[in-house]
Amino acid sequence: MTLFFKVPIKTINESNSAEHWTKRAKRRRMQRYVVKAYLNGKINDFRIPCRIKLTRIAPCKLDYHDGLPISMKSVTDQICDMIVPGLAPGRSDDKGFKIEYDQKQGLPKEYAVEVEIENME
Repeated sequence: MTLFFKVPIKTINESNSAEHWTKRAKRRRMQRYVVKAYLNGKINDFRIPCRIKLTRIAPCKLDYHDGLPISMKSVTDQICDMIVPGLAPGRSDDKGFKIEYDQKQGLPKEYAVEVEIENME
């Protein structure tokens, strides 16, 4: 079983940003809220082990080895928390998930994340 959808959110490399912590926290809450709204009721059939592929769409690309995974942290945490409920927020993403990251260059002012979730059984 595979689920594919596109979430209209902007992700940035948070390790290179010099912004106030409240702005960062607000963006993370918004990202988690939007992902949860898109997945609500659709994720009940997924169990670990599963593969999650996140593709960032933005006008400029990020460093692949560190910037890309950091920019997707809130999205990854929300998806994993919904598949494995009951743990503290952000603690379930190392419990049997294969997480892949990719990026595509989009049009000017186009920001989104394509999410693909697939059962590996």
